[in-house]
Amino acid sequence: MTKRNEQPAPSHGKHAAHAKKAPNEPPRVAPSHGKTQAIPPVVPAGMKTSGVPAPHNGNGFAPEIADAPTLGSKPRAARIAGIVLGVVFGVLLVVYLVGVAAFSGHFWPKATIGSSDISFQTPDEVASVLEQGINKYSLRVHGDGLDVTLSADEAGVRFNAEQIVSDMFAQANEWAWPVEVFREHDETESLVATLDKSGVADKLHQAIDAVNENTEAPVNATVAFDEDAKMFKIVKEKYGTQINTDVVMQDVERAVATLESEVVLDERALSQPTIFSDDQRVIDATSQANSMILANVQLMMAGKSALVFDASVIGPCISIGEDCSVSLDEDALGAWADEVASAYTTVGSTRSYTRADGAQFSVSGGSYGWKVDRDALFDWAKAAIEADQTGEADLPCSQTANAWNGVGGRDWGARYIDIDLSAQHARLFDENGEAIWESDIVSGKPRGGSGSLTPTGVYVINSNSGGSTLEGTNDDGSKYKTPVTYWMPFVGNLIGLHDASWQYAFGGTRYRDGAGSHGCVNLPTSKAAELHGLCSMGDVVVSHW
Repeated sequence: MTKRNEQPAPSHGKHAAHAKKAPNEPPRVAPSHGKTQAIPPVVPAGMKTSGVPAPHNGNGFAPEIADAPTLGSKPRAARIAGIVLGVVFGVLLVVYLVGVAAFSGHFWPKATIGSSDISFQTPDEVASVLEQGINKYSLRVHGDGLDVTLSADEAGVRFNAEQIVSDMFAQANEWAWPVEVFREHDETESLVATLDKSGVADKLHQAIDAVNENTEAPVNATVAFDEDAKMFKIVKEKYGTQINTDVVMQDVERAVATLESEVVLDERALSQPTIFSDDQRVIDATSQANSMILANVQLMMAGKSALVFDASVIGPCISIGEDCSVSLDEDALGAWADEVASAYTTVGSTRSYTRADGAQFSVSGGSYGWKVDRDALFDWAKAAIEADQTGEADLPCSQTANAWNGVGGRDWGARYIDIDLSAQHARLFDENGEAIWESDIVSGKPRGGSGSLTPTGVYVINSNSGGSTLEGTNDDGSKYKTPVTYWMPFVGNLIGLHDASWQYAFGGTRYRDGAGSHGCVNLPTSKAAELHGLCSMGDVVVSHW
């Protein structure tokens, strides 16, 4: 750039002499091609304008200077802009640093903690607000039938206000105040109050237990055996009305931590089922349980079906755990085996029957009958379940009888010896139920000395080998040894039917008139001989009144 008063360098060339200008003549500017706007003429320094319009050509421009720029205008504008920008930047920097300083010791505007507005407050002021708030604090817990209020002292609410304020400031960035001042700042989450859980739990438990006395607990979906359908089915879950103390305690802890004044309980606070009917575990458990009840066996006694071992028996012995695990409940199966052994063992039990002549009797005791082997039955049942056994099987017994007519029924066949102690008469019935032998008897005496009544019950002939010598004690204490020709014992080898040659008469009331035996059944010698020839070892003997 040349100064305004400097002379331009001389031109060199053919027309150089004609290019020389007057000393004060402004530099020429090549005319622009196209439409331009007029600019005022440049007035040399020191010259005054006369107010007379400058000469112009026909296009409205001053001759040769219409397009000349103002020398030095751009540098001056740049300097002015720089100065302005510097001033603005300086002001902003000062404002920014003032803001940093201010918010280094005060909370942001629009700052709250709990229900308190702490905008522009100092940490000490906020700590004071917190301390005052906790002294007035109380928490009401209500809903679902519960309504209890906990004071700060009852809840044992405690917190370190200075530490809370310090933590809040540690998280704040005062250098970002130009952004933060326009945001809302809820510092409630910074509250970390603690409570005496044991004290609160005791009070809540008391209140909740009182409410729960009249509520229903929830029930998980499960699998149960349907006795009518003889199969396992899913039982849907059941929603209860019982309050869950653990959920309430969690809500209380959260509320106390932020000094909330109220906890409203809703359905979430109720104890909920944890297993639902569409749970795959429940579905799988149902399938597995039903696969374990496929056994179906007729248990036989003397060729008759005594009981059925099927789903109705097995189902109650299948256990479904809380975790939907399926297993065989061996205790339950053992209890079933115990029940069967007790009900179907007839030895010594009371049995009712009708004699061939139509007379009806009930008899108890004796050594004859069915005796179910409980342990063998249990083992058989486990194996049958595992093998899905079907068909027929004999009821495992350690002792069998000749017949089965149901629990409490006659378990001997048509052939047996009937000793009627009331009638003092004995009979032998054959396989067709016909009496092929009978005789009056003298049974054991009812009282006094060594005498005793003939035992009642169902027995069998233990021996029929012929004669024997009977030994015992007389009423006067003396010993006796009495030989008999026909000895047919049925109570061990102590009590039996035998000939009694010393008896001059039989039947009637002789057994109680002093002629009664020591317990045996006395027979006329001829009748004893006949019976000896007709009966066999193992024949049933029924002694009754």
